[in-house]
Amino acid sequence: MTPSVLHVMPALGRGGPGRALLTLAAAVGGVRHRVAVLRPVESTMRDRLAAAGLELLDAPGPQALAAAMGAADVVHLHFWNSPELHELLHRPWPATRLLTWCHVHGGTVPQVLPRRVCDVS
Repeated sequence: MTPSVLHVMPALGRGGPGRALLTLAAAVGGVRHRVAVLRPVESTMRDRLAAAGLELLDAPGPQALAAAMGAADVVHLHFWNSPELHELLHRPWPATRLLTWCHVHGGTVPQVLPRRVCDVS
């Protein structure tokens, strides 16, 4: 069975996190990569994800996102401060293996990492 990774991102543009995601998915073969983006994705990035063979969940609702998280072998949270991501962090989550990649320094305002990102309870 092919392992699956669900990448969860607040937004996806042509900048650093989008390029990092595409590079990571290309480098890690033998894995089913799915991408859940909390804000609607622009058509250029939709096309790039499709060309890379990545399945997109474009602005999924809470139930669809929870189902995708529960079905994934690993949830890869691409963290930077955004209202959508903070809302997600305060919702109940299904049991999951979580990997967090912080795309911010995290030490000073406004880029402070909330305790929920590091809470393992």
